[in-house]
Amino acid sequence: MNYKSVDVEPMNVFRIAVMKNASHVILVHNHPLGSLTSFELYKNITDRLIQVDRILNIDT
Repeated sequence: MNYKSVDVEPMNVFRIAVMKNASHVILVHNHPLGSLTSFELYKNITDRLIQVDRILNIDT
């Protein structure tokens, strides 16, 4: 399969961390198409993840 995009939901990103009572997580983002352009969508998703991270008190 060749995926060009994936929906990111903060609840799903942090689900296992919350279940395991993690204090830290490492988030990774790749650019499978090779473009290193920072799209507004990426910035918005990153901001949402940071907000949830702060609410849950999990360091990223």
